[in-house]
Amino acid sequence: VNEPQYKSITKNTQKIKQLIKIQTSQLLQNKNNSIEIYSTSDKLKSIIILINCRDKRYTKSIFSNKKTINLFSKIKKHFTFFQTLKILSHTIKTNNIYKNLIKKSDYILYELVVDEIHIGTNQANRLLTPILHKFDTERLTVALNTHRASNTHIYEHFGFRILNIQTHQTVKNYQMVRRPQIKQIRVVENNLK
Repeated sequence: VNEPQYKSITKNTQKIKQLIKIQTSQLLQNKNNSIEIYSTSDKLKSIIILINCRDKRYTKSIFSNKKTINLFSKIKKHFTFFQTLKILSHTIKTNNIYKNLIKKSDYILYELVVDEIHIGTNQANRLLTPILHKFDTERLTVALNTHRASNTHIYEHFGFRILNIQTHQTVKNYQMVRRPQIKQIRVVENNLK
């Protein structure tokens, strides 16, 4: 759980093709960009996709490029439990405020997914906790976008806060951000002394 199933796909594009049947050519054009895919098991019972967005200029192109939508379309074919592709499309096309949000963030959390078979087995907690601890230790900020109001409470439990709510037609987008939890780091460090 503590290590991604695959990290920095810019180094070895074949590895990602073995793990998930997708091609990420657009995201690989900039060598400074990287994707990390985390899972709680080799069978990918739950999965999180993190995109390092430290290159702000390239981040803008990610959100305005249709190839990004194609990327997640290919993921959807492999993981039938992805539900947010249409919402992601709306976000990329219409949401300029979200671009401003990610300017302040080191990472974007695209998908936190638990297969329906494994819901209620603590997979989300096992998946997120070590990643967020890493973010706290390295003083990193992460942003996310969700269209389900019920999901916001889950993310708030992990330290995310709603920054903005936008409505597009009948769809609401909840933009959330999580800044480093410095106090939690200090508590852990004090306990180790």
